[in-house]
Amino acid sequence: MIDRLRPDRLLFLIAKRTFLLRYFYWRCSIPPDGISDQAKGNGVAQNYSEVSKWFRLAATQGNVKAQITLGLMYEKGYGIDQSFTEAHNWYKLAADQGSSTAEQKIVELEML
Repeated sequence: MIDRLRPDRLLFLIAKRTFLLRYFYWRCSIPPDGISDQAKGNGVAQNYSEVSKWFRLAATQGNVKAQITLGLMYEKGYGIDQSFTEAHNWYKLAADQGSSTAEQKIVELEML
């Protein structure tokens, strides 16, 4: 499909994806530790349900940090029902992309 796209169309698609990713990061205010200001309640109402929706959106698109954070939310039960199985599944997806943090989280879950 990409080889048949005109260069201007390809640039448009890249710009659109970049905009959507920047909007996601702005919307969730994701700091390096992966937990957003909205999840922490820093300057905004704490709303784990809203945060989990945005992290799920990014995680299903392959964002490793979002997969790890969603795994953490399932592990701790932040805004969603606690589920070690779901946490393991999200950590596994991130680990499959080379995340050592996710691999460590899987080891920690297996020790429970």
